[in-house]
Amino acid sequence: MEIAKRGRLDDARAWWLPRLAIALEPSVGPLAFLEFIERARVEAVSRAWRQETRARCFWTRFVREFGGTTAIDDALLIQCLFMKSPNLTWLRRLDLGSPCIGFGATQGAQERLTAGTLRVVCDRCPALEEFVAPNSINDACVEALAARCQNLTKLTLRECFNITPESMSVLATRCTTITHLDVTSCYQITDASIWPFGDHGNLTHLYVSDSEGITGPAVEHIATICNLKRLEMSSNVATASMKVAIAASPSLLCLETPESDITDDCIDVLISTCSDLKRLNLVACDDLTDKSLKKIGPSFRSLEQLRLTSCDVDDTSLRDLPPSLRVLDLEECERLTDVGILCVAAKCRDLRMINLKNCSGLSDASIEELVSSLPLLGKIYIDTSHNFSSDVRVWCLLFNRGVGYMHSDSLFDPEVITTRADSGFRDADSVFARRRAAFLVERPPPWDPRVREKMRETERLANENLAWLASNGIEPGDF
Repeated sequence: MEIAKRGRLDDARAWWLPRLAIALEPSVGPLAFLEFIERARVEAVSRAWRQETRARCFWTRFVREFGGTTAIDDALLIQCLFMKSPNLTWLRRLDLGSPCIGFGATQGAQERLTAGTLRVVCDRCPALEEFVAPNSINDACVEALAARCQNLTKLTLRECFNITPESMSVLATRCTTITHLDVTSCYQITDASIWPFGDHGNLTHLYVSDSEGITGPAVEHIATICNLKRLEMSSNVATASMKVAIAASPSLLCLETPESDITDDCIDVLISTCSDLKRLNLVACDDLTDKSLKKIGPSFRSLEQLRLTSCDVDDTSLRDLPPSLRVLDLEECERLTDVGILCVAAKCRDLRMINLKNCSGLSDASIEELVSSLPLLGKIYIDTSHNFSSDVRVWCLLFNRGVGYMHSDSLFDPEVITTRADSGFRDADSVFARRRAAFLVERPPPWDPRVREKMRETERLANENLAWLASNGIEPGDF
């Protein structure tokens, strides 16, 4: 490995390296013991070694470590990625905004990544296809991205407050292949700045929630021209624009309108237009009535996720939910009773997760029926209120920790769900069912006959001991 530390060798002097490199498997060979910076230097040794560093498994260990405690900063990013590789033509995806990313950055790392470093990143990755930007990105970085990375397909600018409409217009003009655009909470971006993205007709995913400058006309324009499959918007988009956008998107698979002004009329348009909808998020939509909520189940028979937090949901709204439902969020639905949850347990045999926090009308009977009837249920979220017994609350916590971790979040993604008929998904379900059954044997729920018998036996022994103490004139407090 000392050869890699000294720098580049001529191909004539390193004639033996290709044979050596063939014997080096990055995941198990000597290269696996190098630290992050040394691995970046290996690429500079020869063409053969550079080819070895292209392997995805070569960086796997550092992806996990960086997702945990290590944060990336300017010096490490430049030294490891660009010191020996002026142009990273092999880099296709770069995530600098999520807690666990390709080259590792935490939330604190976003603040340490300066605009100058980001501009270097955007300028030296010509083959970049997916980019998740940190909060510190500015107009110069966006313009460099537009000039250099014209094959970009997925761009996430979530909470990037320094971006102005001018740079977004340049990006829309030059990057014509973008299919996923996320400008959530970008306060300076306006309708006019994202309008050109719709002219290309390639957008399939659009996220504009909490972007105050986007009020609706651009969303209508994009939905009319593009074949949108996922649309996320909130109260910043006017209700009339929502209605037009939904009516123009018959291929919509996912609609998320949390804390928006969506009305019953919009739901009626959604029902008549988007029959293949798989994910629907109506969190805190106060203008919806139970009249439209009752139509959701019978109308969308392929629905996989339904989030109705703080909505006016009662038991009748849950009578005819689709059997394909996998995620159901009913937090703060105070009108629900055990009758509605029994309907869920009877209809939704494929349910994986249910949220029942702050549902004061429920009791232990709801949890018992859900666990007993749904073989793939792995996550049950309940609150700590008095309507659930302490035994059930503790057991649900253990159940989520012992069983819920087996669920992958990718199984809840609507794009992945469309392929869940593959054998891989069926095998995963069967493995989960076996592990879940083993957990229930190891930690039976409070309503299990064995647990109840043990509790009765414990109570009987306690009463016998108290009776013996009383017969001998001994008070329990004497011990």
